[in-house]
This record gives sequence, C-alpha cells and structure tokens, in this order.
Amino acid sequence: MNPTRLAPSRSTRRLSVFGCGLSYVTAFVMTHLPPSRVPGGGLINDKLLHCVGFLALGVVTMLTLAFVRGRRLRGGMIPGVWLAMLGYALLDESTQPFVGRMFEWGDLAADGAGALLGIVVVVLLSRQRR
Repeated sequence: MNPTRLAPSRSTRRLSVFGCGLSYVTAFVMTHLPPSRVPGGGLINDKLLHCVGFLALGVVTMLTLAFVRGRRLRGGMIPGVWLAMLGYALLDESTQPFVGRMFEWGDLAADGAGALLGIVVVVLLSRQRR
C-alpha cells in the first residue's frame, strides 16, 4: 500500500524552480569568467570542477522535478534529463570562446559524467525511501 504523500505547495514548487534556475545561471557565469579570474587559479583539476558542478546541477534538477511533479522520480526519466543537461553543457562549452576560454571535449565529457551521477544518485535515494 502506498502511503499518501502531501503535494508540495505552489510556493514550494516556485521556490524550487527559482533555485534550480539560479543554479544554472550561476554555473553559466562561473564557466564564462575570463581564465585569469577562475576561482582556484588552476590549483584544482578543471575536469573535477566540471564533474562536481554538474553533479550538483543533476541533483538540483532532479529534486526540482520531484517537487514540481509532486510524486516519486522514476528511472525512466534518466535518459531525457541527462540529454537535456548534456545539451546545456554543449551550449555552455560552445559559448566559452566568446569570453577567451576554449571549447574542450574533455570538459563536456566531465559535465556529462557529473550530470549522470547526480541524476542517478537522486533516483536511487528516492527509491530507498519507499
């Protein structure tokens, strides 16, 4: 028997969508800083930063979807959400040359790996709560 779950309020859903959007805007700004202004000054592996950043975006995206939908997440959502995030990552990488940075396939791969990891973690954790 499925326990009845209260649907999130409209304000909770709006706050969730706003927070998710703000996360993407922040990520876009951070990835478009001129190379000389990148936090960490090259002390932290660039691919690790991409992976962790997109892991966080994957988590935020899936949690937002859960709040907006008002029900549990399904594993069938993984490919669609991942492809959408990969599309965003491609847009992000493609626009970096306009600010003096380089498009790197390795960054795109790290973005995709991080996004997939974040998405899968949230789906698996939501299944454990059953």
